[in-house]
Amino acid sequence: SVVVALAVPAIAQQDTARNELLQPRFGLGTGMLGFYGDIGSDHKDYSSLVSRLGYDLRFTSQITPWLEGGLFAMHGRVGVNERSTERNLNFESRINTGGIQFTYNFHQFLKPDRVVEPFLSLGFESVEFLSKTDLYDAQGRTYNYWSDGTIRDIDEDAANAGDAVVIQRDYTYESDIRELNLDGFGKYNERTWGIPVGVGARMLLGGGFDFRVGATMHFVMSDLVDGVTDESVEGRTGDSRNDRILYTSIGVNYTIDMERKKRKLATESQLTPEQMDLLVLNDD
Repeated sequence: SVVVALAVPAIAQQDTARNELLQPRFGLGTGMLGFYGDIGSDHKDYSSLVSRLGYDLRFTSQITPWLEGGLFAMHGRVGVNERSTERNLNFESRINTGGIQFTYNFHQFLKPDRVVEPFLSLGFESVEFLSKTDLYDAQGRTYNYWSDGTIRDIDEDAANAGDAVVIQRDYTYESDIRELNLDGFGKYNERTWGIPVGVGARMLLGGGFDFRVGATMHFVMSDLVDGVTDESVEGRTGDSRNDRILYTSIGVNYTIDMERKKRKLATESQLTPEQMDLLVLNDD
């Protein structure tokens, strides 16, 4: 209405400028999880085709024009299968993380009317993992890796090796790595801390929605996600670096405009009873 426009132009301009600040923003995303640790450390067989799916949920808010902060949670699986003449190891782990994260969007260096903005993120999280390995096939036969590249039910050096039958891996991770205690680590903690560091870009879609794509490296403060460290034994030895998890994802966020109702109430409060009557007549 013309009456509204004349009555409160200053308030409307101020509210528009503050529209995105301190508004709740919800986000859902999905992507691929890749593992960087002691098993498969040379990554000769690593590619996105063997990565596992992950999912994330976010609740954030734009604190300043250049800083977003909030809470996040991520769930998924990581795993690696290492096959070589030196050793044959595999594992899969269920991963759950949750924590706080802050995102910087380069506001000072970009145009005000931008549609796409890059960002950097940094956070702190709790990381929980449950790791298992595949040692037996569906019939309970142990995998024995022979020098000719086959897997058989009897060790290659056994006296009855001539009776060995070729078997196939079923990729069912049935054996709990911590319970196996192959390296004498005992009941180690399967919960630790992590620092997620990310980079990506955000595209505004309108109507409160935006689309995000990014990659976050989770620096886990433990070297036991795959159950192998530099203190492992019998050809299982890894390095002393902690494990890392890479999450490459896409997602959609929605910002709830909590200021819309406040702007409407503020607008109406500026009108006299006569203006309100005129506004009603104009709307009719």
